[in-house]
Amino acid sequence: MMFKKLLDEWLIATKSNVKPRTFVTYESIVRRHISKHLGAFEIKDIDKYKLRDFFEFAATKGNEKNKLGLSPSSLRLIERILNLVVEYAEGLIDVNLMIKVKRLIGKHYKADLHNNIDIATAFDKDAQRKIVEYCYTRGRKQDVGILIALYTGLRLGEVLALQWNDVNFEKGLIKIQSSAYYCKIESDADSSYDFIYCTPKSKSSYRTVVLPDGLLELLREHKKDSLSKFIVARLDGKRIPTHSYQYAFKAILKKCEINYGSFHTLRHTFATKAIELGADIKTVSEVLGHKSAGFTLNRYIHSMLESKKMLAGRIDKVYWDEDGIV
Repeated sequence: MMFKKLLDEWLIATKSNVKPRTFVTYESIVRRHISKHLGAFEIKDIDKYKLRDFFEFAATKGNEKNKLGLSPSSLRLIERILNLVVEYAEGLIDVNLMIKVKRLIGKHYKADLHNNIDIATAFDKDAQRKIVEYCYTRGRKQDVGILIALYTGLRLGEVLALQWNDVNFEKGLIKIQSSAYYCKIESDADSSYDFIYCTPKSKSSYRTVVLPDGLLELLREHKKDSLSKFIVARLDGKRIPTHSYQYAFKAILKKCEINYGSFHTLRHTFATKAIELGADIKTVSEVLGHKSAGFTLNRYIHSMLESKKMLAGRIDKVYWDEDGIV
């Protein structure tokens, strides 16, 4: 059996057991990367060396757009999918194959996908100021989603799934209980794009977030003439696809002369700012909807280090001045 056929069978078997968004991601990774490079081999010919060569290619040249390496998170996802496929194969592939591959990977390239952590880049203070000023003075009403992400750290899918009844205006709270995606829906007859609303990313992603007073007042004003049950929508009340909102934000960055970042950078910026302001890591983790405080700590360790340096500097000034010990 060809490895491509096994991958196709696994996708069919997996579709009913995962969230629609997860399946779309799995299918994309399989089609664009795994099947493209390994699909033409017979299953019996898939060994640790072929997988090692594939991972090395993915880590150095796997990005189809810029011909650079895939991100650590993409490499980890590829590894997870291959593990699931090996498990599904039930004996057709050596169950210890991926363990062997892990050993080889660490020896052959520095970007070890098991230890490498995606560095969470945040917008600097000048960029934050430009984005906020644009949204308040020149932006459209639908740009309120940008401020929600910046002020609360919500994911894009969570922002676009927010409805007015999720907001408690009296208490200044907002509930996150759904996530929206716009993706390709395939059927036996044809395929088309549509909105998918599903549960948040994980159990910890169900949460209630406190809204800053300024943002709460802005939402209160927007609600008065909204034609949609969704907080972020077009002026005619129609929903906005995730990719359209991402492109619109990119256009705003260009207008603001900010040459880096994406919508997800708003989430990283919120987390970084919260840590800089002295919020404890457990609180930040809960607001972000992370599965654990440890995950948050690993992702934003650079922010923690900067905060510790600032603290050390302040303590130093307590005991020392220009003339020596205070």
